[in-house]
Amino acid sequence: NDQRQEYVRATLARDADEGLIATPSASQDSSITRLLAHADALIIRLPFAPKAGEGDACRILRLTN
Repeated sequence: NDQRQEYVRATLARDADEGLIATPSASQDSSITRLLAHADALIIRLPFAPKAGEGDACRILRLTN
């Protein structure tokens, strides 16, 4: 990402150790509001953040109904 902070739509699940796993939605297109409606969280991507890999720790903002 560039100089903007991004919020990536994601769903949450618990792993075997009861930790949270945030899985980003396959598409982040802003016109797909259905994905936002089904999201449990937003993954926070700081400006100029390097590419994240599967299993990397991340900051999230939990969404509630």
